[in-house]
Amino acid sequence: MAAAAITLVPIRIAWPSLALSGAGVVLVLVGWFYWSATRTFRQQARDLSGTVSELRSNNAELADSVAVLEAERRQLTADVAMLRSTTDSLTDQLATVRSIERELTEQLDQLRSSVTELDEDRAKYEYAVRIMADRSRRPVVHAEHHIVYMIGEDQSGDIVTETYRTAAKSESDALLWHDVTVGLTNQSSKVLSFRELDQTSVFEVLPNPPPAVKPLEYLPTGFRDNRVGVLIFFEPEIGTTPREWRLTYCWRGMWDPLRNRHRDTSILRLGEGHRVERRLVTVSFVFPLSAVSPRVRTGPGTPRLEPEWGADLKGRPKAKFSIPNPAFEAYDWVLEVDAINSRNSH
Repeated sequence: MAAAAITLVPIRIAWPSLALSGAGVVLVLVGWFYWSATRTFRQQARDLSGTVSELRSNNAELADSVAVLEAERRQLTADVAMLRSTTDSLTDQLATVRSIERELTEQLDQLRSSVTELDEDRAKYEYAVRIMADRSRRPVVHAEHHIVYMIGEDQSGDIVTETYRTAAKSESDALLWHDVTVGLTNQSSKVLSFRELDQTSVFEVLPNPPPAVKPLEYLPTGFRDNRVGVLIFFEPEIGTTPREWRLTYCWRGMWDPLRNRHRDTSILRLGEGHRVERRLVTVSFVFPLSAVSPRVRTGPGTPRLEPEWGADLKGRPKAKFSIPNPAFEAYDWVLEVDAINSRNSH
């Protein structure tokens, strides 16, 4: 019996120890599980905290972007308002410009009508002057009548100079004025008055300079037979002693046929009636330096005249025809060249 009691005592002491050991193990396991679980949660919390920080940063950037966009929107709104205001202003200005354009068009029409009336009045006036000049024409003696046709390399070099030595036939018929006509007889012209010609001048050459010349007053006398007339006034009047005076003019493009086609014609009309006497007429054609093989001869309706070839003061080829006491009312010439080089080709 004693031996059985001794074996039962250790068994009563082992259960509490075992319970304590199990509780420790459980606590250890619970602690481990807790630590393991909270470790994941802590990591997730750190991740969430980083995400929140990033979201806050992004939110701040978005707020800044929204602010910038809002500012741009306000600026665009202001720009649109300004553009609308500018458009309204331009619309008003355009309406004003159109109104001014209509007024200017009306004024231009009125001016054109006035110019047309003035042209008509001028033509009537010049016609009346020509009639008076024709009816009051006095006998005239041109002791010399020199005509020089200057042919340029282009239109700017064209000019005609007519030099007269004029006298009255008698002291009782002293010349207060004299009318002449000039024209393009070999081609049509839109010029209707002497005032429309280029490089026009009328002056007297004084015998005892200075001054060398004296401008003379003149009046255009209209258009007739493709020619324009001009009435020259002498002050003082010309008596029986000849006085020298000159007339210059140019038709724009008058020698274009010669420059373009290398052939042209020239006609001199002297048919001014029995009251005009010419004792010597000379006609000279001055070619440009660039003219290649210049030639000139009288036309088929003119007595054969031989030119006297020479050069002017600048060395340009010059063909001169002399006609003492001309018996014909018209003389014509044919001019030819192989080429005329323009200034641009030099």
